[in-house]
Amino acid sequence: MTNFDSIELEIDEQNNLAIVFLNRPDQYNAFNIKLMDELIIALNTISDNRKVRCVVLTGRGKAFSAGGDVVEFRNAEKPDDFMAKLVGKLHKGIQILKNMGIPSIAAINGACFGAGLGYATACDFRISSENATFGCAFTKIGLSPDSSSTWHLPKLVGLSLANEMLFLNRVLNAEEALQFSLVNKNLHSKLAKDRL
Repeated sequence: MTNFDSIELEIDEQNNLAIVFLNRPDQYNAFNIKLMDELIIALNTISDNRKVRCVVLTGRGKAFSAGGDVVEFRNAEKPDDFMAKLVGKLHKGIQILKNMGIPSIAAINGACFGAGLGYATACDFRISSENATFGCAFTKIGLSPDSSSTWHLPKLVGLSLANEMLFLNRVLNAEEALQFSLVNKNLHSKLAKDRL
């Protein structure tokens, strides 16, 4: 098994399950080049394992993912090249995730923004903690939305709300995310209990 620094991969072949933990908690699991390289390796490893029947993507610490690593972007010698490289890797990871042929679950334990939201919406199911928050955040820092959010978000929440999130940076709390079908289940939510 490959040793990783920015993620953790647990494969439970007895229960046919793989769990990928984004593991940069001090940076709110922000995506950088190293994390993406490791995530792509992990997703390919899962794809090649015929015993795995489901993959769970989650984050260590207080966040699922804050999105792209803005600090690393600002400190890059060539920010444009850095962003192009990161976006390419983000899209490659999503493509692997979507082509696995097994169900994927995003277990959202906190902040879920930008590319993190893109990865969550690319999963087949989303389960959130009661303190999770959701937003696109791209236009807030002068970037156009990417990481599949423009494709998946309108299909989940409808075009009107997706436009508010994409263009106006509207942030949803966990209860709103459940109400608008961004998540399938919100742990400890009154609305979730009403649906059961």
